Amino acid sequence: MTWLLVVPLLSLLVLVHEIGHFAVARLFRITVHEFGIGFPPRVASICRGGVLYSLNLIPIGGFVRFAEDGADSFHARPTWQRAAVLFAGPGANFLLAAAIFTTLALTGGLPQPRVRIADVVPSSPAAVAGLAPNDIVLAVDGVPVDQPDAVRQVVQRSDQPTVVVTVADSAGNVRQAVVEPTGERRQLGVQLGVASEPRTYEPGAAVAAGIQRAVAGSVGTVEGLASTVRDRSIDAVQGPIGMARDTGWLVDRLAERGGLAAVAMGFAHLAAGLSLGLFIFNLLPVPVLDGGRLLLLAIEAVRRRRLTPEVEASVQLASAVCLLVLFIAVSASDVARLFPRG
Repeated sequence: MTWLLVVPLLSLLVLVHEIGHFAVARLFRITVHEFGIGFPPRVASICRGGVLYSLNLIPIGGFVRFAEDGADSFHARPTWQRAAVLFAGPGANFLLAAAIFTTLALTGGLPQPRVRIADVVPSSPAAVAGLAPNDIVLAVDGVPVDQPDAVRQVVQRSDQPTVVVTVADSAGNVRQAVVEPTGERRQLGVQLGVASEPRTYEPGAAVAAGIQRAVAGSVGTVEGLASTVRDRSIDAVQGPIGMARDTGWLVDRLAERGGLAAVAMGFAHLAAGLSLGLFIFNLLPVPVLDGGRLLLLAIEAVRRRRLTPEVEASVQLASAVCLLVLFIAVSASDVARLFPRG
């Protein structure tokens, strides 16, 4: 059942990606023969402005077919224009994610993270200073914080024997506590967590928050990929099967907690996250992806001559095979998680 949710969502995100390529190509007056929604066989088509717009039977994403030769073909254009067209696809996914986050910020669907004191060690510096469980940490030494790591960084970087921690209690009363960290790691004696506080942003602040959340999500995705490569483990990577499973779980939990409105909000966050995933994935330096083609353009710029079509085709074929093997491995891992042993 959840495939009915995941497949259209991924298809829409891939279509946005192709619209990015198409829009910038048209901006540079590169000849586009066809812009397709889905993949052939063709169901219907219409020709406008020299472009064939087609609706195809297989409802997965879309494609842009450029002219292969001639002065207005993709390959005849300067390197920077071709690079702009290639980057526009992933860029469209980033902009979509930022737009979704901005909309959520305007409607109260982008909670503001807060650092919450989950527990205080008895007789610790924090306990002596009067900090208590459920206090919200607003700032340390005047530096605003919204993540536990930010608190630790400010405390550990301070060269003073004490730090001033600004907190708000459950009633909203704000106070300051002077805490003297102990030990080489400058421990406060608290267990920190994250609490989400509903907030509706003004338009300008909403745009800034949307972009900031998109950047943070992109960085998090890159860090996750780097961790997966370091650990040499494929278990942290999900394919469509894993996405379908988790989407089903998400829908069930959100429906239980808040009904249709909560489901819609959760799906908006999911769509933004997947769009950022496509943004990063397509920029990987794999020749069959946009990032790999950008890498080939960079090599071309350094060599000051183009790779032969035969070499480029061979590299892309090899990378396509590698991606296919990765897809099969990820799908197998997804299936294994659906049917755990023991």
